[in-house]
Amino acid sequence: MALLLCAMVARASLPRFPEPDSAPPRLENIAFLPQEQHLQSSPDNPADGPNGTSYRARSIIPLPEVTLSSKEELRSSFSPFATGSWELWYGARTRAMMDEIDSGEWQGCYTYGLEAESRVDPPMQRIRFQKSSSQGGGSQVDICAVDCTDMVGAFRLDGHLDPATCNISLRKRYLGRHHFDWRGAVTPLGITGYYFSHQRERDPLGLFWLWKREWKSGS
Repeated sequence: MALLLCAMVARASLPRFPEPDSAPPRLENIAFLPQEQHLQSSPDNPADGPNGTSYRARSIIPLPEVTLSSKEELRSSFSPFATGSWELWYGARTRAMMDEIDSGEWQGCYTYGLEAESRVDPPMQRIRFQKSSSQGGGSQVDICAVDCTDMVGAFRLDGHLDPATCNISLRKRYLGRHHFDWRGAVTPLGITGYYFSHQRERDPLGLFWLWKREWKSGS
């Protein structure tokens, strides 16, 4: 679902901002496969996966492949559910992304609505996260980013990240103005989800997607 949201935001933004400086990153520039990593067993870690496999370990896990000999075999074997190898890859890449959330600069865009043809503003810029242990205790991590900017003006992000679920909650507050609440997840493609008005928390106003600036060509 999270990856689908990324695709929806990209579909809305690319026709409006096709230039490399303002468009989302190209697929081949996203670091799907971490380098210099290996799996290790850590059964005492509560964030580990089944059988003591540590998702925090930086492992080179190739994208799972499906090899079929015919279209008929493809039709008969298609399954919408993730296999164990997909879950291993997705978990490792997502946890690596959470570990590196305060490394480098993030960019992103948001839509005005949930439709593919929704309006999209120029990308948000200068998002640099800082993280610290949650003051409320537990496994959550507090994160913030100050001096961010977009077409509307300067803003900051404050919220928390849950390493156990990969969920993220942020409040986007324009300096001296209104704010929006973001609810989403960290994925191998970055951070994505829905955003809400503080006056209508049940109805999402649109989608958002944040990506690493280093994924952009030429950056």
